Amino acid sequence: MKVYIIVYGCWLNKALFRATYRALNSISVNLVNDLSSADTVILFSCAVRASVERKILRCIRSLVQKGKRVIVTGCLPPLRPSSILSIDNNISLIGPYSINEVIELLKTDKHKISILPSDGWTSICPYKYSPEVDGIEYIVPIQMGCMNRCTFCIEPIVKSKLSSLSRDTVVSAVDDAVKRGAKIVVLTGQDVAAYGRERGDNLVTLLSDLLKKVKGEYLLRLGMMEPSLLLSMLDDILELYSDPRVIKYLHLPLQSGDDKVLKLMNRRYTVDEYIGIVQAFRSKYPMLTLVTDIIVGFPGEDKTAFENTIEVIKKIEPDKVHVARYTPRPFTLGYVMDYTIPEAEKKLRSRILSKLALDVALSRNSMFLGKTVEGIVLKTTRDHIKGRLVLNYKPLVLDKYMESRIGDFVKVKITNITPIDLRGSIVERKSHFGTWN
Repeated sequence: MKVYIIVYGCWLNKALFRATYRALNSISVNLVNDLSSADTVILFSCAVRASVERKILRCIRSLVQKGKRVIVTGCLPPLRPSSILSIDNNISLIGPYSINEVIELLKTDKHKISILPSDGWTSICPYKYSPEVDGIEYIVPIQMGCMNRCTFCIEPIVKSKLSSLSRDTVVSAVDDAVKRGAKIVVLTGQDVAAYGRERGDNLVTLLSDLLKKVKGEYLLRLGMMEPSLLLSMLDDILELYSDPRVIKYLHLPLQSGDDKVLKLMNRRYTVDEYIGIVQAFRSKYPMLTLVTDIIVGFPGEDKTAFENTIEVIKKIEPDKVHVARYTPRPFTLGYVMDYTIPEAEKKLRSRILSKLALDVALSRNSMFLGKTVEGIVLKTTRDHIKGRLVLNYKPLVLDKYMESRIGDFVKVKITNITPIDLRGSIVERKSHFGTWN
């Protein structure tokens, strides 16, 4: 059997893909890099946006027409089983909680449907780190599911159960990965701030254990956190961020800068509370990279509400903004709300906000112009070296004047900036971090 894998979606899907990849290697499946040579295709799907859903359905149809055996996993099978099976009723549908069942399925020539919530995914997660496959980056899916029911979001319907790996499991896996050469550890999930809450545990105890028990030189980055849950443990998280191994990076979705719209979205925080979180982080870590998400055109977002969002973006100065135009998703409360904002107006608001976001990002990056900073090398090409700033994970694009290896910690002189990255040259390199002034 020759298997080809296609991945759409978020960091959690990337982590589940890597876990599946590792498990398939263990049963000697022939994983190929060329679709034309494969007889079976595993597709990791995403259901967040209607445009992505349509793209995935077109891809599935094309795969069936090419005569491939298709296994669809990820978030789309629980949401659109009929739409997928209408293409071909021999397609296998495996929900995200049951990703482990893909392994057994490949041992047979049968098809299967398994889309109900379970804890099956924990049997192959976290996967065992391999430097040959993973490079220096280890992605750990620490939880799945969400405690919120936002009116715009399909994910709580797709992933209706909060399920987390045990603390000991995560610590053991990360410790093994660091000992085997991992330099960057990414903790990901649908909402990492919800970690462990279904059994009385939480993110604070997990991070405390990781930093205490996992020795060595590695960098730890947290995935997206829901503001109201972060607010409940803010002081403890702020203190844990003081560890030099914790990257000063915060993905904190705002969604709207207007309290009326936040209430319609069923978000559990106010604009002032969100700003308070950002100010608490920035007062302690001024160079923090703040990433946020904004939805424009949600039902009830009049021009005043949009202008309020603009003002909040100017105030919090995010380093990166993911801007999305609202589209109704089935089975959500937003789907039945009074929806009167024209598409042309949504596009206009998206352009305005995206332009502002780039201007703000360029201003933030200007703080580094002319400075010497510490980075880590992630990739080398013929002409450039790509990496990340150790402090806050900002992207680096470096001239290839000095040879460096993936995983090297490098001292970098920043000579140019864009809204997206910092650019410059390596002036020194070494194999560990934290001793340069």
